[in-house]
Amino acid sequence: MRQVDCSYTVTEEQLREYAKIPEIERLRWLDEMVRFTRMFQEAPLADPRAPAARSS
Repeated sequence: MRQVDCSYTVTEEQLREYAKIPEIERLRWLDEMVRFTRMFQEAPLADPRAPAARSS
């Protein structure tokens, strides 16, 4: 898997607001993020030589 270097800063206010969200909702968000990440990681790479798809 290719390594991507990135960072994200979270403020104290954002942490306090996040703490107010019920745990079950936070777990749902986590599950959605994991599913999205796996779909991205498992997606086949596009062939750069292939013509681009046209939308109607």
